[in-house]
This record gives sequence, C-alpha cells and structure tokens, in this order.
Amino acid sequence: MSFAAHILVTGRAVGRYDVGALVVVQLAVCGAVCLGIAGAAGQLEQPRGSTVWSALIVTSLVASALGFFVQTFAQQHAPPARTALILASEPAFAGLFGYLLAGDRLSGTAVLGAVLIMTAIVAVEVAPRLRPPRPLPEG
Repeated sequence: MSFAAHILVTGRAVGRYDVGALVVVQLAVCGAVCLGIAGAAGQLEQPRGSTVWSALIVTSLVASALGFFVQTFAQQHAPPARTALILASEPAFAGLFGYLLAGDRLSGTAVLGAVLIMTAIVAVEVAPRLRPPRPLPEG
C-alpha cells in the first residue's frame, strides 16, 4: 500500500513541483523516518571500512537518488498506473541480471513468479488495445 501511495502522490506532485526538489524531499523524508526508526530500535552504528562507505555512496547516489530522479521524471509523462506496472517488473529483472551477472540460480518458483509478473504487465498493456472501440453515443 505504501508503494502505491508513493506512486500516486508523486504522480500528483510532478505537475506542480520541480523534479529535483521532489527527489530531495522524498529522500530526506525517507532518510529521516528510517533514521528515527533505527534510533528508536537502538540499531544505529557507524559504518566502518572503505568497502562499506563506498557501498553506501553508490547505493545512496546511484540506486536511490538517480533511481528516484528517473522515476519522478518519468512520471511527468506516464500515468501512475503505467508507472506501477513498470516498477512491478523490478523483481523479475533483478532475478534476470542476478542470473546473468552474478551466477545466481533461480528456483522454479522464482522463474514462475517472474514469468507471471511479466505476463501480467504485458496483458494489462496489450489487452485494452485488443478490445474493439466502443461506439459513440447517438445524440
């Protein structure tokens, strides 16, 4: 539900606000909420080592900031329903690239899940185009 709410709110906001400003607000709110929850749970600790810091930088700048910027920019040109469908394909592509780049092995259930996700996305996009057009009302 949170994912859907985020897409809907972003879809409404992209017409009124600058994309860069929206991304800054999105990341700041997410960071503040996560920091608060981790602090309340007593799970805050300083990262140690260059490997951890480089992973944090890549994750924060490329995966998060760039990812949110691209999504927010794209939502200026696509309705929220289409955005949700595109983003729903992420687990299927993560599995595919994990297999191709990291040698991950997918179980039969994982492959079936990916196929079902992609089939649903294609069906939702293609099915409306296959229906005959509705006749215009007379009058």
